[in-house]
Amino acid sequence: MRTTIAVLAAILSFVLTLAAGPVVWLDRNVVNRDGFVATMMPLGQDETFREDLAVAIGRRVATDINVPQKLQPVVDGTVTAAARGMFQLPGFPEAWRSTLERSHDLSIGPGAASTTSAFNLDVAPLVDLVAGEASKKLPVKLTGPKVAVISFGTLDQRQMIDPVLRSSGYGVALAIGAGIAFLLALVSARRRGAFLMVMGIGAAIIAAMWKAAAFVGVGILGQRLGNELEGMVVARIGNVVSGQIDQVFWVLLVAGLVMFVAGIVIESIRRRHEIAAARQREALEDAWEEQPDDGVAPGV
Repeated sequence: MRTTIAVLAAILSFVLTLAAGPVVWLDRNVVNRDGFVATMMPLGQDETFREDLAVAIGRRVATDINVPQKLQPVVDGTVTAAARGMFQLPGFPEAWRSTLERSHDLSIGPGAASTTSAFNLDVAPLVDLVAGEASKKLPVKLTGPKVAVISFGTLDQRQMIDPVLRSSGYGVALAIGAGIAFLLALVSARRRGAFLMVMGIGAAIIAAMWKAAAFVGVGILGQRLGNELEGMVVARIGNVVSGQIDQVFWVLLVAGLVMFVAGIVIESIRRRHEIAAARQREALEDAWEEQPDDGVAPGV
């Protein structure tokens, strides 16, 4: 009975851990606004992404700002130069942070209920930054729009994303359940060393599955969104996410290795105790057999 309970609890712990990891990560790094901003901030340091973003912002400024026709060529050139140089401006980090916060509100936060796209990037703070810098070199003052949204994906993709986002609230419960199942399996196991060895291997398998799922998921999403800016954004976000998953991967791999080694040590100690006990029994049996057969029981 104990063995059956240990096996079932171990399987349950494996399944819950496999599900809890991505859900907890989703809750802390995507659904949570501060976590989302912290996760995406490094994206602004990616050189390739910067090039793509500069082109998009330059086009957006040229589209959203009205200037006299005769000044259009001059404005376009000045705006393009300002867009390419915005990453060196003192106000870029704050504008990028504000862009991420507004984008989170539109795509995941309060404004997500009315969206018809998979994700919305509100670049108004960046457009305003570029417009302000370009205005310093032009005879006219450029002002950015209050909202400048770049939409990624379709309504169908959004309908696939919403259930995933809603599942983030179950992350803590899944993690607690996985911990309880692990402890139950550990207490019920007859050979705890062997159990820890199996769970160590399981931890390594979970880490590999998380890494593979992230790689495949980002690749598929990037292909579906095509090779336009949205596809490039997804690819860059994929690089950031993969970097975080790599950290989790190595932590879980090390934890699995520790459990495996601990299991080997416990099994070695248990085996030595069994061997010592067996030798002691053999010695007692030999001593009993060597007693003289005089019809009197030993010790009488």
